[in-house]
Amino acid sequence: MYTLQWLYYIVYTLYRRKNQFREDRVAQHKAAKKSVRKDAQSRVRNRSWKSRIKTARNKLEEAIEGNKADTLDALFREYESVIDKAASKGVLHKKTASRKKTRMVQRMKHAGETPQPVKKTTKSSQKKPAKAALSDTAPEEMNAASEEKEEEKSSEQTS
Repeated sequence: MYTLQWLYYIVYTLYRRKNQFREDRVAQHKAAKKSVRKDAQSRVRNRSWKSRIKTARNKLEEAIEGNKADTLDALFREYESVIDKAASKGVLHKKTASRKKTRMVQRMKHAGETPQPVKKTTKSSQKKPAKAALSDTAPEEMNAASEEKEEEKSSEQTS
């Protein structure tokens, strides 16, 4: 079977594979070392921009909840500006930025309204049309439609 040393080795390698993170490994090549430096720089920059976005969003949400209509325009312009700048620098994708702005506009539109409860439909509450009502009109329309299709097929085959 396996010796005790061999079992220790297996457990150790499995643990190392499970817990390998980029920070634990040391870059060996010049390009890899540079990418580690660039990643650290961009991580700091992205955190800063994301913090700016959250601050602007929180200010705007407080104004929405407090029904402060006089400051909403200015705060939204600031929020929009911060998001657009972050998108231009690559912190956010442009579609993500657009989605965030759109959702905030929707919240601003419905700021004074109280949310309406959503009605959940169940299978028993959904009514199906009566079969008798369908059978009165359906055969005539179906016959006319099927005759038109047959005429089209026959005209295609003859040509």
